[in-house]
Amino acid sequence: MDDRDSDFFNTIGADEFKHSGGGDECILVYRKSELLKMSHEQLLEHALILQDAYVRLERENSLNAWETREFNNNLTYFSQVAKLANQLNAATIETISNIVANDLPSYFNCSRAILFLYDAETEMLTLHASTGPCPKSLPLNRVINGDHFIFQLLFHRVDPYMTEYHPESGSIIPDDQADAMLPVPPEWVELFSNRAIIFPLTMRTSGDGEHSDMPLGGIIIGYPNARFEPKDVDLSFIFNNLISTSLYNAMLLSKLNEMTIIDSLTHLYNRRHLITLLSSSMAQAKRQRHDLSIAMLDIDHFKRFNDTFGHICGDEVLRQVGERLKLSIRNEVDIPARYGGEEFVAIMPFTSMDQAVKVAERIRANIENRPFTWERHQFAVTGSLGVAEYLDGETVEQFIDRADRALYKAKNGGRNRVSDAPNAKVSTQLRMRKNSSIKENVIDNRIDA
Repeated sequence: MDDRDSDFFNTIGADEFKHSGGGDECILVYRKSELLKMSHEQLLEHALILQDAYVRLERENSLNAWETREFNNNLTYFSQVAKLANQLNAATIETISNIVANDLPSYFNCSRAILFLYDAETEMLTLHASTGPCPKSLPLNRVINGDHFIFQLLFHRVDPYMTEYHPESGSIIPDDQADAMLPVPPEWVELFSNRAIIFPLTMRTSGDGEHSDMPLGGIIIGYPNARFEPKDVDLSFIFNNLISTSLYNAMLLSKLNEMTIIDSLTHLYNRRHLITLLSSSMAQAKRQRHDLSIAMLDIDHFKRFNDTFGHICGDEVLRQVGERLKLSIRNEVDIPARYGGEEFVAIMPFTSMDQAVKVAERIRANIENRPFTWERHQFAVTGSLGVAEYLDGETVEQFIDRADRALYKAKNGGRNRVSDAPNAKVSTQLRMRKNSSIKENVIDNRIDA
C-alpha cells in the first residue's frame, strides 16, 4: 500500500484494507458506530470514492495487461527477425530457396510461398522453389519472359505490397489501386490464394554517381487476412531486405564458384574441374564395378582458323564445337569439358569401349556434317577423337594419357576419325574414314585438309 492509498483510507474513515482472495476485489472494513453516524449524502460520497478507486485499479490492470501483450508481441517479432537473419547468414541459393518454401509461410500464417529468380544474362525469370508440390501448370524451373504479367508484378515496385484477386474480372489489384488492375492467366490464379503479398527482391547498386535497383527475383505468398496486419507490414519490409541481401551475396558466391569450374568461352567444365570429376567417376566405377570410358577430341587444323580469320573466329569455332559435343552425349549422365586449347573431353560413366567408340563417332559426325557459321561465312570443321576405357588401378593421369595417345593415333592416321586406346580391356575395330578432307569456303577461299 502506497501513500496515496493511506490518504484514501483515512479520507473514507476505513479501519483496514483487505483482499478477499485472488484478483483485484477488495473489502473496506468500517466501524459500525461510524456507519451509523453517516448521513445518506456521506454514504453516497464514500460509494463514489470506492467506485473511482475501482476504476483506477481496472485502468492500471488493463494497462499492465496491454504492456504485457505488447512485450510478448515485440519479443515474438524480434525473435522471428533474429531467427530469419540467422538462417540467412552465409546461405546458398538452395538454402534460401528452402527457407522461402518451408519457413516463410509460417511467419505470415499463409499457405504457400513461391520463389522466382532472375537471370540478368537471359533477362528471364525462373520458378525456383515452391511450398509443397508445384501445380502441373506451374512446374519448377519454368522460364518466364519479360512480357509475362509476373514481371510487372515483381518489378514495378521495390517495396513489398499486397494484392487482392477479383474473380469477376479475373484480375488482381495491388493495394486497392483499381487503375493498376492486372489480368491473371487461369493457370496462375491458384498462386494468389485470393490475397497475396508480393516481395520484389532487388539490390540497390551504385555506379557513376547514380543509384539503381538491380532485380534479383521475387516472392509471392498467399495471404489469408483481409488487410495487412501492422506486424506483417514491418516483417515484410525487414524480410524483403534480409532475403534480398542474402540472395545477392549467394548469387555472387555462386558466380565466383562457377568461374572456378566453368570455361567462360564454351560454358563447359574447365580442365581443373574435369580432373576432379574424372577422379570421382573412377572411384565410383571401381567401387560399383561398372564400365567407364572417356573420349578426347581435338579440332583438326584449328590453328588455320586463327591464322586465316582471326582469333574471334577461332573462339566461335570452339564455342560451336562445345555445343555439338554437349548435344552428342547423354544429358545429366555424361560430362563434357574443355581440356585446354582446342581439346575437349567427354566422361562417359556406365559405358564400355564399344559403346564409347559409337558415341565418339556420333560426336565426330555431328561436327563434320553441319557447316559452321561465323558472321557472313560458312565453312566445314572436322575433329579427331581418341577413346579409352578405365583400367582398374590406373591413375587419372594414366587414364587421360591413354586417351591422348589414341587421339594422336587418329591424327596420324589421317584426322577426322576415331581411334581407341592401346592396352584396353576390349579391342575394337577402328572405324576409319579415309581420304577425308576439310572443305572450307569463305568468299572464294579454300583451306586444304
